[in-house]
Amino acid sequence: ASVATSTNLDYTLMFNQTDNLVGAAYIPNPYISVMTDLMNSAYIKWQHGVSVLRGVKPYPTLPVTTNISIIGLLALQVLTLSLHLLIPYFLVKLVADRQYKIREQMEAHGLGTSVYVGVMFLFFFCFSMVAMGIMYISGLLFDMHVFVDTSGPALVYFAVVWAVASVAFTFFLAPFLPNERMATVLGWCLVLVLCQTKSVYVFIYPIDKVAAWAALPSIGGGQLLHIMSEAESFTLTDAPAEFWQISAIVLVSSVLLFMLGAWLDHHLADIVSSVKSFIKVHTSHACDIEAVTPPLASARATSISMDESREVLAHKEMLLDMAKLRVTYPNPGGAPKEAVKGINITGYSGEILGILGPNGSGKTTTIRSLLGAVECSGQIQGAGSELLHTDRAHPK
Repeated sequence: ASVATSTNLDYTLMFNQTDNLVGAAYIPNPYISVMTDLMNSAYIKWQHGVSVLRGVKPYPTLPVTTNISIIGLLALQVLTLSLHLLIPYFLVKLVADRQYKIREQMEAHGLGTSVYVGVMFLFFFCFSMVAMGIMYISGLLFDMHVFVDTSGPALVYFAVVWAVASVAFTFFLAPFLPNERMATVLGWCLVLVLCQTKSVYVFIYPIDKVAAWAALPSIGGGQLLHIMSEAESFTLTDAPAEFWQISAIVLVSSVLLFMLGAWLDHHLADIVSSVKSFIKVHTSHACDIEAVTPPLASARATSISMDESREVLAHKEMLLDMAKLRVTYPNPGGAPKEAVKGINITGYSGEILGILGPNGSGKTTTIRSLLGAVECSGQIQGAGSELLHTDRAHPK
């Protein structure tokens, strides 16, 4: 409805309004000014008989304010990049411990897998919290809005959520990386890819959109960070429901990724080995097997009986005789860890003695017991001399 007089034009303009979101700024519908010009031009022509060209001079309008801040967005980008810088270090540490047998040596000395995983998770978590503390101090010095106008408990909560998510993510990725070099390259590539993925996501979708993509630490953590930065003063008591929903998605997915990563760390090598064996068996041809396998007659011709073996060994000098060798490590708060369980080994002159076994079976500990590096029990004779014959002592 409109009311027009010789001195005044009063009308209500109704239209279907859809906010145009560009980044973090809301741009008004461009058709509003066009329709306003048409109404005003019609009124002037009716009253004075003069046509007014649209666009020559804009009519007075209310100021339009946007909530976009270039400096604020750049600060969030730098902060997001800083949060991701620890991921390559965590990946390299986990992969290097496996590649250089550091973890295997610790397990051979009695360190359990669960203890190793728990200690490394706690170490990475504390490292992340210290890094967040340094970022908080830097943010206060540079008067960053997300640090200055956010309550302390909210910042601590965000730091805990991000630390858990990033550490769990690295534990999930580490079993797939074979060596330290690949972990380094992939880690830094992930830093760039994840940061850009977060930026594109929060640019396209509303920052408080609750979706499954929040399970990815970069997206979920980035949404939480943007929600805190958008508020004039953010506290946990005034946090929107979307903040808690996104936090729940991030934490639940982190627990699942961590558990899956721990399982893959223990079983992935066996799975890959089984797949390779399956492929090798089913791709081999009968002719190839016959060409590689020696004839049965040859095998029988070179085999000797047990009595013949004893007769041959009787003419050789026994250089090493190890019987019932045991190595046990104390385990505070639990049962002692038995690294070597009553092994018997005999070596003769003119022979090459090899000790075979899977990781953690006690091969290195056996050699160290011969060198006197660890306490052991049992009987050891070398070149006819008794080196050990006691319940528990250092070899001579």
